[in-house]
Amino acid sequence: MTATDKKKLNELKAEPLEGLKFKSPDGSVFVLSVDNNGKAVFTKEESNVR
Repeated sequence: MTATDKKKLNELKAEPLEGLKFKSPDGSVFVLSVDNNGKAVFTKEESNVR
């Protein structure tokens, strides 16, 4: 394993994720998260492009 690969591996998060990002066919980005009852919640991420 190269030093660069080792560094990348060490930077990976092992704890539970807070959200995953998905891109729709039109390019919109949505974040999938879970509410306190365990239900999936998709939230559209606001675009910073003007």
